[in-house]
Amino acid sequence: MTALLVAGSALPVRAQNAPLQLGSVTAYVPISPCPPGRIGTLPLPQAVCYTATVDNCSDSLGEIPALNATVAVSTPARWNSSTIFLHDGDTGQDYFNAGSSSLSYAQDYFNNGFQVVQLAWADDWHDNTNNPAVKSLKYEACRPATLLNYVYNHVHGGSTSGAMCAQGHSAGSAAIAFALAWYGASSYLNSVVLTLGPVYSNVEAGCQYPYAEQYESPIQVCPSKPAQFGCVDGSLGGWTDSVQYLNTPSGGTAKGVAQSTNGPPPGNCNNYTGSRQSTTSFNQNWSDMSIVSSGASYSYPQTSLYAFLCATGQSQNNSAAQGQLFYQNFTSSSQALNYSVYRVDGCGGSESIWDGTTANGNAFTVSANDMMNACTK
Repeated sequence: MTALLVAGSALPVRAQNAPLQLGSVTAYVPISPCPPGRIGTLPLPQAVCYTATVDNCSDSLGEIPALNATVAVSTPARWNSSTIFLHDGDTGQDYFNAGSSSLSYAQDYFNNGFQVVQLAWADDWHDNTNNPAVKSLKYEACRPATLLNYVYNHVHGGSTSGAMCAQGHSAGSAAIAFALAWYGASSYLNSVVLTLGPVYSNVEAGCQYPYAEQYESPIQVCPSKPAQFGCVDGSLGGWTDSVQYLNTPSGGTAKGVAQSTNGPPPGNCNNYTGSRQSTTSFNQNWSDMSIVSSGASYSYPQTSLYAFLCATGQSQNNSAAQGQLFYQNFTSSSQALNYSVYRVDGCGGSESIWDGTTANGNAFTVSANDMMNACTK
């Protein structure tokens, strides 16, 4: 990594405005049986699986390598003509099977007549090793945005079919948020549910060292004085969370983000190395590759958007604070068809919102019902 970058390295400066160009999907062919995900996950038992290659995504430094994925399509016998696309967190190499102790989101949606599309990437969707030398999460997000658009047009049936909807968790919420803010997905998505995050809302704020003054202390998520538009927090109000990516003895999230962005040498995101090396020379790169950066779109008038962020009753990571940096850009009902940001208390661990509660009840039930009620034309 250190051989590829030198102090002061930066992406070429150019105007960026949404929507960015999508790539293409080739070699979409059936495969049987459905292969397991990275940790052995399997899609719904009703799924028919396909392999797909996402290619022709590029950034300002050149083409991003092609990446394969398995697309698992489960179509009910009595399909209501609407489709829900599910993207898991972390590297995206596992099918999204999360949910309550007795029912997953995927099974719940399928049981209620929705066509369900689960995917598992063959490799990390936001890590190209060293190709190109300076990596951009924004341009790597072309991959899930391209596959989402392909599913809409060629699996769902495009505008002649029912509603097209998407749900992303953790890093998967960032994949869907990139598609909305940068790749024009709001033109065809009717409903979006983001459970945790989006975690790459402001990569500079999460990685920079020393910290900018406004991020030295935890920030308020869904502040209640004055009340933030769209926040559903009951009588508990807002809460605090740190925007910095977490460090652990093995490096944690901060190390992962440094490796996924190739910068700066030796990748001191949030000082995870303990070297106290300044990241000043790379901060602009991190800013440019964020969801919340100049040129992004926050206008989704045809799309319902629901977010669920963990607050108290469990260990916290930075996903709520990073999410806040995205949701604070929504200040008017004209920006989304329906819009709510839920405070979730008692999450299982730091990210399992489906184990927690909201002001409106169990978070799994509320989030699943919000999706299904809004996934309509």
